[in-house]
Amino acid sequence: MKIKQVFSAILVMMAICVVCVGCKSQKAVEGTTVPYEVKNHFSLRNDVTCAPPAKINSQEEFDRYFGVAAVMGMKPNALTLDFEKNFVVAITQPETNVATEISVSGVTLQNDTIHVGYAVKTGEEQSYTINPILLLSVNKEYDKAVVLDAK
Repeated sequence: MKIKQVFSAILVMMAICVVCVGCKSQKAVEGTTVPYEVKNHFSLRNDVTCAPPAKINSQEEFDRYFGVAAVMGMKPNALTLDFEKNFVVAITQPETNVATEISVSGVTLQNDTIHVGYAVKTGEEQSYTINPILLLSVNKEYDKAVVLDAK
């Protein structure tokens, strides 16, 4: 009877070990597509005279370069950035009077670096100037150096 109890206990412990190993969190694998979220409703501050860094790790650093571009009726919590869980990738272009759109073609992990592929599409001349930007929020699980690759 005791042998059956010991054998049963061993089987239960082995099953628990198998489950624990199976639930182990996955590390980012080379060539992995990195998930991101586009963050809208922010603009480059008027007093910024140089391009912001490609990677921003704190709210204080973010606030040095960007401000809220509030839209009527927008909820304030739509503009929150959680720098404890995420970092921001900033893609910016020089001030221009030409309609400009920045789009992401891919975000991948390569050689222990996050590569952000992007394209810039220009349109017609406008009667005003803009500072084209695209902000991406990326989970700190992928906290690596960032390289911006214009395509």
